Amino acid sequence: MARFIIISFILGGVPSEPRVVMLRTRPFHPEPRGFKEAKTLVKAGYNVHVIAWDRLCELPKNETLNNISIRRVHLPAGYNIFLRFAVMLPIFWVFSFFSILRKRPDIIHCADLDTLPVGVFAKKILMCGLVYDVYENYPGMVRGSVPPLIVRCLAWLDKTLSRAADLILIVWDSFQARYPRSVLVPNVPEGEGFERVTPARRADVRKKYDLDEKFVIGYIGVFMKGRGIEQVIEAVKGMDDVIFLIGGFGQEEKTIHDLAEGVKESRLIGFVPPENVPEILSACDAIVEIIDPKNENYSMAMGNKVFEAMNAGLPVIVSRGTVGEKFVRDVGCGVAVEYGNIEELRGVIRRFVSCREDARSLGERGRSAARERWRWEVIENGLLERYNELKERIKMCRESRQAPS
Repeated sequence: MARFIIISFILGGVPSEPRVVMLRTRPFHPEPRGFKEAKTLVKAGYNVHVIAWDRLCELPKNETLNNISIRRVHLPAGYNIFLRFAVMLPIFWVFSFFSILRKRPDIIHCADLDTLPVGVFAKKILMCGLVYDVYENYPGMVRGSVPPLIVRCLAWLDKTLSRAADLILIVWDSFQARYPRSVLVPNVPEGEGFERVTPARRADVRKKYDLDEKFVIGYIGVFMKGRGIEQVIEAVKGMDDVIFLIGGFGQEEKTIHDLAEGVKESRLIGFVPPENVPEILSACDAIVEIIDPKNENYSMAMGNKVFEAMNAGLPVIVSRGTVGEKFVRDVGCGVAVEYGNIEELRGVIRRFVSCREDARSLGERGRSAARERWRWEVIENGLLERYNELKERIKMCRESRQAPS
């Protein structure tokens, strides 16, 4: 009790409103999952602050979006440079730690393993709640990019530190064996954004990007290795009645840009704000989520492109050997191809183009499944229920520590 009273005195007392600090080593551009969670918490009366790392120092240091306060730390590190990231990460942790002390949150929300150490340490000091949001299988994600010893150390660190979390959120049930106490919060989009897209708006978007009567394949997301974007660019080459519409950003941006520049059937539209994603995807005829199944992280996680396609009523092309393959097969909303097999991918695209009615039927099955179950408006109720339970536990714990002996 004494430690709690001293800390509260130094920091100016305990805040009366439920306050959440979210940590992310990405710039919170904003990204779909974190932004949805933050908006959900704000709607429920939480005061949400995001501390994000802008490694390219491109975005405003301070910004407020949808009543979410965002503080971006400008520490140059870039991407795909592990040594620089490893050197700068502890500096981000130190900044985050003191920012957390100033905010005095009821709950710290750590997105992925690279923010968890500072969350665990701050929890011990402030005696607040800790949420571990598992976006990725982190050791699996870096495997092949770093020495095996580091991968094993990360796996041990993940297992050890995750025990300190009061609530663990996972993106797909394939993670439950690793985190037995976890709660499934799939990365589904907000359905209302897609429902607001009218036929007239769809026509306007197609006109804006000069899509004419082409069969449009869409991808809006992060440009990373193993995402198969370059395979789609190669597959559509020479298909005069097809356009591959590419939106996004990331460490492979220059590579994707250079490839797309040389293929007239590809069209790069740059970063797409989250609020514009539904209308642009709804202007497409199919979506791709072609990820490398050899990457342990990709093979375990369910990509949000599948859910976006379902909400837009579009067929989706996924990779064999991923959880997406089984899901798409069970729902009947798309087709799976072998990762790296350009001819098979080209054949699926040609089949969609020659029989658009079949492609639309796949999309409508996906839309029906999305409306019945896979909607953020349904998922967020479970998220809020667990969050509110944690908030009450923390409140009771603090009150008991303040009570006289």
